[in-house]
Amino acid sequence: HWGGKKMNEAIFNIFEDIFGPEVMKKFNDAKSEVLEMENVIELKKREMNEKHEKQFSFKMLPVFTTLCSEVHKRNAQQMIETSNYSDKIKVKTGGRLTFNEELVRTRICEPVVQKIADHIQKVLKTPKTNDVETIILVGGFAESNIINKYIKDRFAGYDIKIPTDPGLAVLKGAVRY
Repeated sequence: HWGGKKMNEAIFNIFEDIFGPEVMKKFNDAKSEVLEMENVIELKKREMNEKHEKQFSFKMLPVFTTLCSEVHKRNAQQMIETSNYSDKIKVKTGGRLTFNEELVRTRICEPVVQKIADHIQKVLKTPKTNDVETIILVGGFAESNIINKYIKDRFAGYDIKIPTDPGLAVLKGAVRY
């Protein structure tokens, strides 16, 4: 789980920095809201490219305002505006959060894609992989142009393949097996 799940983790860690561990614990206990938030983030991650990386934006669930009011007697927008992230996350009309480019790059994308690439590099250095010429990117996160570009740049000497529907490639392979 080094792909999209790790990006979700990074976003939830940022939320914990802003809203505090008590709010996030209560949020994590509300399983349906967690799944809804992960789905919202998942859709945004898949359309990420250099343009969207600068404007990573999604709607914050109302549950955050409710929980912040219960725990801190302030709404989520107030908590964001008075946090260390006030210059990195903007709350727009309708509770839409916009993360700035630096935050997306340094706290969400780079750490995740770097770990993936480092692991690929480690595997490619083993004797059993001396004749590997092709790397196939699969899984939902492989739909993101951010990971595609990073892997293509880092492993320029390899033939990088991305199936038409990388999110379903693992499932299709399992079914065929």
